[in-house]
Amino acid sequence: MIELLGIGTPVMDIYCEIEESFFKKNGLKKGCTNHLDDKQVLQIEKEITPIYKYPGDNARNVCEAFAKAGAKVSAYCGNIADDRTGKEIVKNLKQNRIENFMQKIAGKTGRIICMIDKDKQRTFAVYLGVGEKHLNLQTVDAPKILFCTNITLFHSDATKDILDFAIRCKKNGTKIAVSLESENLIKQKVEQISELCKIVDYLFLNEDEMHAIGKNEQSIATIAPVVFLKRGANGASVYEDGKLLAHVVAKKIDKVIDTTGAGDFFAGATLNAILSGRNFVESARAGNEMAGQVISRVGASV
Repeated sequence: MIELLGIGTPVMDIYCEIEESFFKKNGLKKGCTNHLDDKQVLQIEKEITPIYKYPGDNARNVCEAFAKAGAKVSAYCGNIADDRTGKEIVKNLKQNRIENFMQKIAGKTGRIICMIDKDKQRTFAVYLGVGEKHLNLQTVDAPKILFCTNITLFHSDATKDILDFAIRCKKNGTKIAVSLESENLIKQKVEQISELCKIVDYLFLNEDEMHAIGKNEQSIATIAPVVFLKRGANGASVYEDGKLLAHVVAKKIDKVIDTTGAGDFFAGATLNAILSGRNFVESARAGNEMAGQVISRVGASV
């Protein structure tokens, strides 16, 4: 039985350093996420020199963290195309001991270019490709834990596919884990997210995302049975049944290089620890430990 199944939007993350003039030349809004078509992203790719390239997506990151935190079986599901990027993602899954539940459809696999300017500000050029299309989950067996984010759940054609699958899994005893991402996207779907939380067992979010959904610490504690409130350098707070269990101190890091993926690896290691029989506070400590490893290097990996 698959212990953790992550459903997401497979993409390849490409990091590069650019000059200020690059934004105007390519019609990009600095410091924001720019959603572009395949040709536009391809043109930008031709003009940059990558400093780091690695498969992205929150759910994939969670699956990698889960697999690296212990000898448990994680699987990743999403749409890819039969192209070079899709093949690179599949190869990465194998390298990280993540079961391949990819579905191949016609089109292009998604890519995200992360442009870092001299001020270390990040600007994203995003093409999600086939990752936004419908998913066929009717023949997929229920895992012990199902993980997804609000981005994939409510901002793709696969919304109904995933929600129907989650409800079926819940009836079969699966624990549902959801991570809230992106303040703007949360604000667009507050009612849907509140409704979703009725079937969620483990909820992960940070303080900005808590405010985006219109909650404070007292009310967020009751939105799901177990809530992990991520506080960055201040660690995390763990709530169960509306009550605070503990504030977990973050691992001390001499130098923070890149915070990309820290929350995902926190979630993956935490879920692994929960399935290993550790209590929620001890599990959050395991999550903090792995998140500390991620921010000590460039990119979402350890």
